[in-house]
Amino acid sequence: MKIGDVPESGVDDGFSAARRKVIAGIISISAFSQSGCLNFLRPPPVDKVDVNIIDVRPPSTGIGTASMILIIELLNTGSRSVPDPSLDFQVYIGDQSIATSSTSFPTIPANGESTERVEIIIKYSELASGMIQSMENDQSQIVIEGSIKSEGSAAEFSSSF
Repeated sequence: MKIGDVPESGVDDGFSAARRKVIAGIISISAFSQSGCLNFLRPPPVDKVDVNIIDVRPPSTGIGTASMILIIELLNTGSRSVPDPSLDFQVYIGDQSIATSSTSFPTIPANGESTERVEIIIKYSELASGMIQSMENDQSQIVIEGSIKSEGSAAEFSSSF
């Protein structure tokens, strides 16, 4: 007897019908997953996003704080978009932590990029002496370390300038 044939008794025992439904279900799921229709079930590919500092503007100094602008670029090397990613990170000059910050980006399309200006406020009371002069003279390496998050998915990053 072949699949789908009715037994000689003329009564379908339901086994072949159930088997056809299972096979049809497997084929449907396979077709949907290959076409990308089930992408909403997978977390965004934040591990495919490169975080880069592409510029650092000289700090503007005040009496108790300095303000520094970082230009941060996110490069999505993945084949799916990353919806509304956010960054939480520490800013270091040399090996000294000078600030904590966070920022959000618009959705980054597959193989796309997004750039944002991020203002960092640095409190003088938290800096070692001489650190401000090295910042003003562009003599120190700026490093950011933290995490990128999107819809419950997260990855760690580090970037320097």
